[in-house]
Amino acid sequence: SAEGSLARSAACCVPDAQAFSEQPDQTIVSRALREAAAWADAHVLQHLLSSCYCSIGSLEIAVCEAAMQGFAEHTRLLLSAQAMPTAQPNGKTALHVACECGCEEVAQMLIQKAPETWLLRSSNGLTPFESAQQADFGLIARRLDAFTKELGSL
Repeated sequence: SAEGSLARSAACCVPDAQAFSEQPDQTIVSRALREAAAWADAHVLQHLLSSCYCSIGSLEIAVCEAAMQGFAEHTRLLLSAQAMPTAQPNGKTALHVACECGCEEVAQMLIQKAPETWLLRSSNGLTPFESAQQADFGLIARRLDAFTKELGSL
């Protein structure tokens, strides 16, 4: 359909061991997914997810990129394709990145998917709450903390 419901329903990653026979293939797909996650048009990302063999590991950088850009639809697509919100490809989860950039909607989506990420520390020892505060997004940090407590999952 025009909205891409078929692509959305078909977008699913496979275990890393099944996705690629060679490392260069994984690198190319990971790079393409990351670049698509940075583009404003989510249809490109949808197309890649539904037409490529994507390993779960290849989504880690892409979900961080979508979080940094504040692209909720991109983040939603990547999460529905089994992106791991707890992954820390560059020493930070996508939630850390969203909090550092003040992307509250994306942060809420990531917290809903994996509330435990609110407590994870980045490689520099900060929780997402502390990352938001350090980036002068203290008000967002407090709202996200309240949101996490409302979920009652921690």
